[in-house]
Amino acid sequence: MTSDTITAMPPAARMTRPVSFRFAPEIWDALIAIKQRDGVPVSEQVRRALDAWIHLKAPATRRKAARRG
Repeated sequence: MTSDTITAMPPAARMTRPVSFRFAPEIWDALIAIKQRDGVPVSEQVRRALDAWIHLKAPATRRKAARRG
C-alpha cells in the first residue's frame, strides 16, 4: 500500500478507542439481523446501547463527558 492510498481517519474515529467483546451467539445473531434489516453496523448498535446504558445509570457522568467531547 502506498502512502497516497491511505486516507486520514475522520475526527470522530480518532477520538474512539478500539475494544473487543465476546457476545453470546443469540445476541450476535440479533445484531447481524438488525444490520441486515436496518443497515446499522454492529459497532454502531453497541455504541448506541452503551451510550443509553451509561445515560440511564450515570447521567451526571455522561453529561460531563459530553461537555468535554
